Amino acid sequence: MCDTSGEIGNSIVVNIYDANIVLTKPKNFKKSKKTFTKVSLKFPTGGPGGKTSANYLPPRNASD
Repeated sequence: MCDTSGEIGNSIVVNIYDANIVLTKPKNFKKSKKTFTKVSLKFPTGGPGGKTSANYLPPRNASD
C-alpha cells in the first residue's frame, strides 16, 4: 500500500507499507458477475499512523 503523506518543497513524499488485502461480502451484479462489497487491509508491520488495519467500501457503481 502507498500513502502520499505530504510535500517537501517541490517533491511529494510517498510512504510504502506491507499490507494483506482481504475482499469479502460478494454480491451479484450484472447477471453472472460478482463484486466484493468490503475491502480490509491488515498491516503486519504497521501502517499509516501506526494502524494495524483499515476497512474500505469500494465504489457502488462497479464497471464491467
